[in-house]
Amino acid sequence: MRAAILYFPVIHNGYLNFIAEIGNVDSVFVIESSTAIELEPSLRKDVRALKSDQMVSLLSGSSLIECDVYELTDLSILDGYNDFVMPDEEISHEFFKRFLDNKKSVEFVSVFLRWDKKKSLKETEAVENFAITSLEFDRKMILACKKEASRSGDWWRQVGGCIVKNGTLMLPAVHNIHVPRPDQAYYDGDPRSSFRAGKNVELGTALHVELNLIAMAAEVGLSLSGTHLYVTTFPCPWCAKAIAYSGIERVYFEEGYAVLDAQTILEANGVEIVRVIK
Repeated sequence: MRAAILYFPVIHNGYLNFIAEIGNVDSVFVIESSTAIELEPSLRKDVRALKSDQMVSLLSGSSLIECDVYELTDLSILDGYNDFVMPDEEISHEFFKRFLDNKKSVEFVSVFLRWDKKKSLKETEAVENFAITSLEFDRKMILACKKEASRSGDWWRQVGGCIVKNGTLMLPAVHNIHVPRPDQAYYDGDPRSSFRAGKNVELGTALHVELNLIAMAAEVGLSLSGTHLYVTTFPCPWCAKAIAYSGIERVYFEEGYAVLDAQTILEANGVEIVRVIK
């Protein structure tokens, strides 16, 4: 017999499609709420999440899922099943290691259901599926940004960027800089040094290029509507959100990685993304 086991906190199409697309299963087991929190303590903060018994009651009383749905309160019930399928997310792997003990056959299916820790920290190379350009002007702007980036005293990453409109430089190239003093990291240390690339990117004392440019525009009363941002490295999620609502209509970049929803938020707000190549 084959069963699906998953943490099922809310009802949305992602979960329903997961059940529908995994093929024939005899039963669906919803991980009990207290067990889920034990496996992933941060889940106690999720105000969206229904209790596992509530979820089972809702699903059992509906036509959303065709097979039987159970709350997994007694692990011995799994003894009657030979094969399992689970979403490929952190809590599934923790459940497998803790309770199935490698004695059962489990298929982990790659699917996006929610932002768990693993997905939140994942880096995606931002070099595919974008328009590309090798026009002389675009390469010239990126080169100017790279030269400016080399002036950055940041230990972690040196980034440069500028704002252009209709082929005219509106805001000159600036680099990421530690505040309130450029040499801040030399006597206080850099919090970023405690983490790997792509992890906890919000923890740092550096002012990012994109936010610096947007702040500069605000200070002088310059509208960014219809402007283009040239930046050496793909924006982080926080900068991407600021860009998305700033009026900037196009982002040119040369290298980097997309973390969390950086790419999604830009595209959702109609911001074009273009990679500059040599």
